[in-house]
Amino acid sequence: MTNEQLHQLAQTCAQSRTALFEGNRGLVVSIARRYANRQHMDDAVAEGNLALLLAIDTYDAKTGIAFSAYASLCIRNNILRILRNETHQNKRVKNLKNRSTDSMFVHIDQQAEEFNIEQALRMTPLDAIQRKVIECRYGFNCERMTLEQTGKLIGYSKQRVQQIEMEALAMLRKNIK
Repeated sequence: MTNEQLHQLAQTCAQSRTALFEGNRGLVVSIARRYANRQHMDDAVAEGNLALLLAIDTYDAKTGIAFSAYASLCIRNNILRILRNETHQNKRVKNLKNRSTDSMFVHIDQQAEEFNIEQALRMTPLDAIQRKVIECRYGFNCERMTLEQTGKLIGYSKQRVQQIEMEALAMLRKNIK
């Protein structure tokens, strides 16, 4: 084949691709209407158009499937995928907003609780182990430690440290009231 013939063939392919795309844009819109609400219609049509172009590029007539059936499947799958992802993203954003608000309140509650614990710690007679557990867990006189770190420090399992912490907190709460 000569360069001119290749150029002419490429031009014919491009024209055929454009004609196939233009001829099936109505299919994209009809599928988008079926699955998307008005708020998401533009996104659905845009995604459907991309799917149509992909269907044009990947279609194999040897399979015996009509192009419109193959394209419909590609378009529908892409539109549903984008709508699912968007719904999932919206849920994630809502959860993040709720978490940040919740974590702010938890932080404020923790600060108030630490203040009350520190105050009660001065007034409540705890044994040395209970006092050490509370100091380590809440960061009094040292950096805050996990149950496991506290357990290694005092030679107990993290479950036992948690039990000691609960006992000590119960005594502190009783003393505050």
